[in-house]
Order: sequence, then C-alpha cells, then structure tokens
Amino acid sequence: MNMAKFSLPTDFSDFIIDAVIELNRNYSRLGRRIEELYGGLPENLGFGCGRQAGLLPPVTPEKLLGHIKHAQKKGLKFNYIFNAVCLGNKEFDHKYKKKLDRLLGHLSDIGARCLTLTNPLLVKMIKRNFPKLRLTASAFCDINTVPKALAWQDLGVHRITLDLSANVDLSLLKQLRKDLKIELSLVANSSCNRNCPYESYHGQIYSHLENSPPKIPLPTLCIYEKLKDPALILKNSALIRPEDIKTYRKIGIDRFKITGRGYAQDTLLNRAKAYLRGSYKGNALDIMDINLNRIFFIDNSMLLPAYKLSSISNRKIEKSIKTMDAATRKSLLASLEKELAYLMPV
Repeated sequence: MNMAKFSLPTDFSDFIIDAVIELNRNYSRLGRRIEELYGGLPENLGFGCGRQAGLLPPVTPEKLLGHIKHAQKKGLKFNYIFNAVCLGNKEFDHKYKKKLDRLLGHLSDIGARCLTLTNPLLVKMIKRNFPKLRLTASAFCDINTVPKALAWQDLGVHRITLDLSANVDLSLLKQLRKDLKIELSLVANSSCNRNCPYESYHGQIYSHLENSPPKIPLPTLCIYEKLKDPALILKNSALIRPEDIKTYRKIGIDRFKITGRGYAQDTLLNRAKAYLRGSYKGNALDIMDINLNRIFFIDNSMLLPAYKLSSISNRKIEKSIKTMDAATRKSLLASLEKELAYLMPV
C-alpha cells in the first residue's frame, strides 16, 4: 500500500516515540503513518532556527543523540531542523564554517539522516561533504512555482516542503507532481495566513533571536489581529483538515507536516491521531497551530476545505466562528495592546 506519510514534532521524550508507534499500529491499515519525527537543538549552537528558541523543547546534544537512536530502533526517521532564514553571513566566516562542519558531522554520525534547510549554498556544501544526509527544502524557502521547485530539485534536495500558498492551488500541485521527481510535502495545520506580509520578516526575526530583545512583536501581532477580527483565522487560511488529505493524495502529494514544535505532548498526539484517522469532530482550532481554541470555536466537520473558502463571503466566515469566552478575549486584547505598544518600533 502506498502510504500517506506524516512528519510530527517531537518533545524528545521516549514516550512520544512509543505513542507514535502505537498510533501507527492502529491506523496504518488506513494507509497513513507517522514516518518521521522532527526537531533540533533550540539555538542550533548559535546558528538560529525557524522558531523562537525559548518556546522549543529544551534538549542537550546528549539527549538528542539518545532520542534519535531510540527513534531509529523503533523504525522512525528523524529530521533535524536547520531552517533559519538567515545565518547573518556566518556561513562565510571560517570559524563558523568549521563549527557548522562539526555540527553536521555529528548529526550524520548519530544517524540524523534527514536535514531541513533554507540556505541553497548549504545544500551544495552538504551534498559534497555529507552525502549520507537527505535534504529537505523548508517551507521558509517560499517555493510556490514550478521553475523554483525545479531549481531546488537541481540543487540536490530530496524533498520540498511547499509554501503555504500551494495548499489551495490544486492546479499548481498537479503540475508540480507531473514535473518533479522528488518528494513533495505540505504543511497541514499552520495558522499562518497565505501571502502574509509579515512572513518573511517573521522568519528573519527568529533567525537572529539570540541577539534580539527577550520579547518581539511577532507572533504577538498576528494573535492580536486574529483576536480583534476572528475572521482572519480563516481568511487566506492554508489549513488542510484531516478530511482533506485524500484530495491531496489523489494529486500525488507524498507527505504532510504537522506543526507544533513546543506544544504539549498530548496536543501533538491528538493532532497526529486526527490526521491518521482522517477526520476530526470538534474545534478546528484544536488542530491548528495557534492557542485560541479556548476563546473561539470553529466546527471542523462544518468547515470547507481551504481551497474552497475563498469563494465564501466574509459574513459567512464570521458566522462560522463562535466566541466561547468573551471575557478572556477582551482581557487578552487589552494586554496585547499594551505589549505591542511597548514592542513595536518607534
């Protein structure tokens, strides 16, 4: 059976590995399995990453080694995330290049056979020096055209995680599947909006967070705007519901990435279960990568696929979102307004 493959964030515990194995045992008969866990050292030894380090699961190099070995013993792959949008030109500094070589050599030695990147020059270097590593182009590469995807394939990546805008462009996905030989992956449950004006800047901020203030205006600004206008949660949404997976599988999409690095273990496993089962009856915000499921309710079973939402009026979208806790919403809005007034550039 040609399995639909899923990638799931890890919290670096043995329990999550054993729980994933149990989920696969229960749902592989449906043609779906969690094939890969992903994560990384919070600050990548000074190279940064695509998420705020303080919100990621704490893990030492020693614990990382043990986790990868345990995952492999259980038949799971591990994908190391090295997806900082910008390395601050450190990749051209001889001292940092040697440090990077040590990190990549260590990852290769301990069995992290997959690596997610955004830097095309690093792809060339790793292909030359660490041929055992299989490389994935990150969603932060903004790959949303056939020529750009072909260019990354020519660089030597084995997998492309497409830009969120591709989630709703089924004709583009069909053309990509026709023209590319490598694996195609989509981010399933992101709460980010397609074509968000902050997206590139957001990635840049996280890349340099070790040199930044302890608090930054993103993603606080994104949450504030969605609290103020809940319709923004679904306008330009890129959500692929568990029920929609079959549509993308018919096109030939190989893999789906479930996001949520830093979320609680039970949240990650509940999301995994929903996608493996192929349905979810409850609040769509339980699945999405945003902490608003106690304030708003969106009936997932009544929600249209994201590729059909663009034809729905704003009024209908607004009616589909129920406020469950108006007091908390009001209080949080006031709190975030004060925080943003302090954090935003003057």
